[in-house]
Amino acid sequence: MNRQTDESADSARNAVLQLMKQKEAIEAEIKCFHDILRTNGNVGMHGTLVDGEDFPRNDIDVYQVRHARNKIIRLQNDHKAVMKEIEAGLHNFHSEVKKTGPASTCPFDKSPSR
Repeated sequence: MNRQTDESADSARNAVLQLMKQKEAIEAEIKCFHDILRTNGNVGMHGTLVDGEDFPRNDIDVYQVRHARNKIIRLQNDHKAVMKEIEAGLHNFHSEVKKTGPASTCPFDKSPSR
């Protein structure tokens, strides 16, 4: 029983670590798209894309900005979903560790394989 519980804890640990890698990849993508917004006149997520006469601004790439904003919103939604999965995975992991008893060491102390 203890060996099977240890394997369950390792499985839960690996699942959480995999989700954390996904989270980091999403965060890196979001940063790239924020850089696009920054290079286009630091327009941000809510800056105006038209001039005073309601024509598209000629100092920015409007298509690129709209695309970046759209991707950021989608990636933020993905990030929220992954964070919820990480939270559930951590709850699962700790319940599995609790089953092994107090003599076991924390498996998160092991360095992740990359």
